Amino acid sequence: GWAFFDTTDYMPFNDNAAVRILDTGSAVVATPFYADVSQVGTGGQTPWTYFQHTFGSAGTFTLEARVANAVSAYAEEVSVAAT
Repeated sequence: GWAFFDTTDYMPFNDNAAVRILDTGSAVVATPFYADVSQVGTGGQTPWTYFQHTFGSAGTFTLEARVANAVSAYAEEVSVAAT
């Protein structure tokens, strides 16, 4: 899949975004994409970033795209397209 992180925030408000793979009990199996303000800088963004995961066994999994706002009032954005 593909993901990017775009923020208008600044440190110390280390907002972040992630793509995670969860098992049926909602435990995190993998985090194939992660970015935060400390990585991209004030008002920064990542490029569209390819991610993938190879499963070790068959099962039912959830692909989760999430964003966390670290207290401030600015808006952040994460977009994910999975193939």
